[in-house]
Amino acid sequence: MQLFLPENEFRQVLLNLLLNSIQAIGPNSGEVTLVGRREAQQIVLTVSDTGPGFSAEFLQSGIQPFVSLKDGGTGLGLSMVQRFMKDHQGQLKIANQHGHAEVSLFFPTSPAFNN
Repeated sequence: MQLFLPENEFRQVLLNLLLNSIQAIGPNSGEVTLVGRREAQQIVLTVSDTGPGFSAEFLQSGIQPFVSLKDGGTGLGLSMVQRFMKDHQGQLKIANQHGHAEVSLFFPTSPAFNN
């Protein structure tokens, strides 16, 4: 099964998520994980890290443009990822797993995307 996405936009989405994870870990040693899997009629990509995780307030309010989780941030990174997912009929989910941040991208598959 293959999924065709605009290369430059998708690269920017992954770069944003990976940089967010690296910045969340900060100067501490940690780990960033990128996992891809197939579930039913979708492809799921999950980026997780061993940083402090999302605040309860952020998880409750959700992603909002110009609301940043980090000093000096613009608050546009996750908003851009969310827009990309909507544009491609996908879904973005943010969560904490075992106290650490996890962002999952759910891409629907259809016969047009399958090989």
